[in-house]
Amino acid sequence: MAAESGQPLVVELAVEGMMCMKNCGNTVQSALRSVDGVADAVVDFEKHSAHVECVPGASVTADDLVDAVECVGFGAA
Repeated sequence: MAAESGQPLVVELAVEGMMCMKNCGNTVQSALRSVDGVADAVVDFEKHSAHVECVPGASVTADDLVDAVECVGFGAA
């Protein structure tokens, strides 16, 4: 689902395979932030999750975010 005009898309992802925040968590966070249309991404290593906020009207989808995490070697759903 893409963000509708005026409404930011907020996605909570479960992230698998992180061993630490310093390397793994920051890698996932950077990958998510690099997706066109992402306003911010915050990884919570303790909960093995990521909170992602997208720019209102952006064409980014949850699948795009999962793909970004998988491209850096981690699982996401």
